[in-house]
Amino acid sequence: MSTIFIDFLEGLGTIKHYQQAEIIDLDDLPPDHVFLVMDGIVKHTFYGATGEETVYMILKKGAIFGEITYFRQDKNMVLTQAMSNCTIAEINSSEFEQVLAAHPELYKHIAELMAWKMRVVMSQIKDLAFGSAGQRVARRLLHLAKYHGTSQEDGSVLIDLDLTHQELANMASAYRSTVSRVLNAMRKHGLVETKRKQITVLDLDGLKNWQE
Repeated sequence: MSTIFIDFLEGLGTIKHYQQAEIIDLDDLPPDHVFLVMDGIVKHTFYGATGEETVYMILKKGAIFGEITYFRQDKNMVLTQAMSNCTIAEINSSEFEQVLAAHPELYKHIAELMAWKMRVVMSQIKDLAFGSAGQRVARRLLHLAKYHGTSQEDGSVLIDLDLTHQELANMASAYRSTVSRVLNAMRKHGLVETKRKQITVLDLDGLKNWQE
């Protein structure tokens, strides 16, 4: 994620610190704020009527969120939670609009971020409609490797998130038992390596072609 928003917005707003797993409650604020991830990782989640969780977006340092609610001036639709200890800047409309007026080029970066978020959601909809549970797990791992991964000297990619099988299941709209089975199969095929909550992708091409 680019640091462009930190470059423009650092020093603005109210700084809040959240512990891992803490809810970032946006409902108590009017829809005239945007939020900048100064440090750490957050996730956007939907909850079903029976309590099932679907994680559809993970944002790290440098990202903003709440921009759709801000521009539409409507109700927040998602639950936001800290995936790690994190620092968030809550920026109100007057501060944000002053920056936009002084730096209209920032609109382009906001549009690019919103387009990226749309692409992520569309990809998940496609996978849910046409992919098997195993393919959805593979696609989520590829996405995480691309946007949250660090390349290793041996060509593998370490996903820089502490992930339980349940958290990966929530990202892939799958059962935890299914994720465990799929990861075991992927390990046997030499595609991934798992150690505690760390996942390393060993074979990106093999993961792209995963058909289970």
